[in-house]
Amino acid sequence: MADTGGEDRREQPTGAEAGGRPTNAEPPVPPLPLRPNSPRALREAEEDRVRQRQNIIAAIIVVGLLAACYWLINAMADAQKMEMCLFAHHSNCGPLDPAPPPQ
Repeated sequence: MADTGGEDRREQPTGAEAGGRPTNAEPPVPPLPLRPNSPRALREAEEDRVRQRQNIIAAIIVVGLLAACYWLINAMADAQKMEMCLFAHHSNCGPLDPAPPPQ
């Protein structure tokens, strides 16, 4: 077997040959702006309003879930403290009442 001592130098296809955009082609022209009162512009404006409303509702739901999780974690921590106190056989494990006793 003869060793050529060189690398395999096959030409790699570029541009249109590789299935891509030809290198000498100009970039696509951006679409023309819509007229303000065209049906398509009105439809897109309505879709934007609906999407914005949905995003606001989703944000409110996420904030509500975060608040509920915060409350739940605090409630579980309080219950754990109470449980640890009871397992240690302490007698005064309830929360302190800051109100003075009635006379």
